[in-house]
Amino acid sequence: MILNAIKTAKHFFLSAVTVFFLLIFFSFTGCSFAKTTPDNPVDFSRHADGSRITAEELSAYQKNILATLFITEKDGVLTGTHTGLFSTVVSVTLYDCTDKELLKNCFSLLAEYETVFSRTLPGSELYAVNHNTSGSAELSDELAQLLSLGLSGREISKNRFDITVAPLSDLWSFGSGNPNVPDADAVEKCLADVNGEAVLLEGSHLTYPAGTQFDLGALAKGWISDRLAAYLKEQGIQSALINLGGNTLALGEKPDGSAYRVGITMPFSASSELAGVLTIKNKSVVTSGIYERYFIENGTLYHHILDATTGYPVKNNLLSVTIVCENSALADLLSTVCFLLGKDDGLALIEELSAHTELFALFLSGAYDTKTQSVTNPEYHFSEGFEEIFGLEPTY
Repeated sequence: MILNAIKTAKHFFLSAVTVFFLLIFFSFTGCSFAKTTPDNPVDFSRHADGSRITAEELSAYQKNILATLFITEKDGVLTGTHTGLFSTVVSVTLYDCTDKELLKNCFSLLAEYETVFSRTLPGSELYAVNHNTSGSAELSDELAQLLSLGLSGREISKNRFDITVAPLSDLWSFGSGNPNVPDADAVEKCLADVNGEAVLLEGSHLTYPAGTQFDLGALAKGWISDRLAAYLKEQGIQSALINLGGNTLALGEKPDGSAYRVGITMPFSASSELAGVLTIKNKSVVTSGIYERYFIENGTLYHHILDATTGYPVKNNLLSVTIVCENSALADLLSTVCFLLGKDDGLALIEELSAHTELFALFLSGAYDTKTQSVTNPEYHFSEGFEEIFGLEPTY
């Protein structure tokens, strides 16, 4: 049931006060940064057989992450940025603390979570599960919790969202330098292995058909953001921003009590134009859109949000979906689920779930012209109360 998804999220995930914050992670420093290479990088390639990363390798990897961490401090605000974690740019900003060791601990924790949830890192726990041919596995609490939430997304999306979609994701190769439209027979063959309904999770024990592979990319960053926020709260931090490649969480509010101004990206804008600006306190904002990973073939745009019932990118005239709520993991899940459902069914789902938890959504629709590479006639569609509460200022 739909309500079960909310109950599952509340049961398994620490409630976090979060916000999506796109624009500032370096605006206050004026600094630039570049990824560096550690002196002794950890080689995980030997784990391609599905064996797990050892404690010693994890420790060495965390040291490598810290060795390539870029830290700035200005006016009592401390920011750490890393290029490469989760294959993106990650930043953590502490507004009420200048303890660099605490900041480093945050990135050590992020590195540890990457070795749990990464689908592509040989030796991660998820990698080992995906390469296990026995059809069963004992999971860590962290992986079991995230899989549980992910499995609930299948029901509320009318089967369009399925965390066993990894074979399809690989077939489309959006993460490669040369993606292309796959052969229809290959898509049909992959669909046979996309079946979350056949997966059984009992506590920490997972049973799944041979050939099943999981992709938690639509969930992991939100879950990790919640966990990192909980860690910071335990350390006495009351004001912080966590940005995991666009999934950004704000802990509390600014030290002076003011709200954060949060930019929502205008898809495909060549000049970093915004679709609007929100005024946020203590909320999580997560956006999913067709502009994040895509390619154009024969004049048609193909994006990475795949419909698990067809095997192809969903077509519904949406450009992006933004979800606002307290729980970043739930926001992460719903941004993709609602995109797959489309505007009408997505808004209906938000309205139903809003009866049980505070939840808001912005659907941005419009046409993308592949010749001019621009959006024409963007339209905003809000769930009830969105504009009044968050003060959206359209900038387009």
